[in-house]
Amino acid sequence: MREPSQLIDKSMRTLEFNRVLALLQEKCGSDGSKEKAAALTPSPHFDEVEERQRRTAEAYTLAGRKGSPPAGGIKDIRESTAHAVKGAALTMLELLRIAAVLKAARQCIDYIEEDTEDTPSMRELFSRLTAQKTLEERIVTSILNEEEIADLASPELARVRRQISSASQRIRDTLQKMIRSPSYQKYLQDPIITIRGSRFVIPVKAEFRSEVPGLVHDTSGSGATCFIEPMPVVEANNELKILYAKEEEEILRILAELSVAVGARADDILTDYDLLVEIDFTFAKGRLARAQEA
Repeated sequence: MREPSQLIDKSMRTLEFNRVLALLQEKCGSDGSKEKAAALTPSPHFDEVEERQRRTAEAYTLAGRKGSPPAGGIKDIRESTAHAVKGAALTMLELLRIAAVLKAARQCIDYIEEDTEDTPSMRELFSRLTAQKTLEERIVTSILNEEEIADLASPELARVRRQISSASQRIRDTLQKMIRSPSYQKYLQDPIITIRGSRFVIPVKAEFRSEVPGLVHDTSGSGATCFIEPMPVVEANNELKILYAKEEEEILRILAELSVAVGARADDILTDYDLLVEIDFTFAKGRLARAQEA
């Protein structure tokens, strides 16, 4: 006589359960829901099976009536959130991914509030989401993309960046006068201003390097050009370098501050993430059922 587990395995093979799971994963909109689909196994508990079927049927109804909720597309933020709890500063990309989870949760709350009285199980699931619009907006107004912090992230950052812009323009003005001067033009490889090692320089023909007093920061591959920082702008470049360091320091402070805010709401954020995965997973089952009917 076969063991129950053997009978279950045979039944799953007969029903092509793995193929069903693969089709289900294709309908999932996030990595988390795909993982959930891949790990799905039959439940021996009648109540659990009944609740799963009820939610799937309601998701099927809702998707047909108003489309799927915006629960897909989110990235796994569990590790990042755990780091924030421990006091680590998160990257811009990590913070933006957390903001995306908060946005999806907020939009899902709006999704379920209208015309859903006949889907109580899904309403109950959605009701556990928490709206954290303040933190979401704080992140997205501070971070433009995964590589850039907005000027509006803090008054200090805006002030330092104004100083950087002003200092850079003064250096450019000085160098423009030099490269336009007939006394300098004959020494230049090209009448342009460029940057080497975050310092403004001009390209000087190698044979005339001694004719332009300054610091050599680089040479061309052929050796024909020296990139020289003329002495009249050395001090101004030094001041600019200090301003860039202040800018970086303020950016790190902003990221640390946002990370602390994430750590303080970590439980709610992680709950929202898990709920969004469950919502997307449930609607994926509804989408699969609808596709099978087509």
